[in-house]
Amino acid sequence: MPWIARVAALAVLAATVGSASAADFSQPSYYAATGAMSWTGPYLGGNLGYQWGRVSNNPTDPAGLVGGLQGGYLWQQGRFVLGGEADLQLSDASDTQLPWKLSNPWFGTMRGRAGFTVNNLLIYGTAGFAVGELTAETIGLQS
Repeated sequence: MPWIARVAALAVLAATVGSASAADFSQPSYYAATGAMSWTGPYLGGNLGYQWGRVSNNPTDPAGLVGGLQGGYLWQQGRFVLGGEADLQLSDASDTQLPWKLSNPWFGTMRGRAGFTVNNLLIYGTAGFAVGELTAETIGLQS
């Protein structure tokens, strides 16, 4: 049997075996019994961006890249959606204004979410709390 035929046979076998074993797993439904979209379920995502700020009592203007992960779970009842979410961000935002270097190496949030649906659009608000670290260095000493 030529090598190309062997590769084709292995590809067909792998596709068939993969399909057979995948059929044993239950598939989540993202649609309600009425056929309408459902917002119920978990989600996980990532982000990358840029942040900047201004310190009111000195001329430091920290800025830099920021990125992280966020995730949560939503429950839908009729048109109303409730849930919770959290995120953790890492940042290289900093600025040096002699004799200070200010940086914000990480921050995160935990919050609740409430909203309502309009067709496949979710209009929502969040409320919660945030934690993080602000680092100030002067003359090589960290505080």
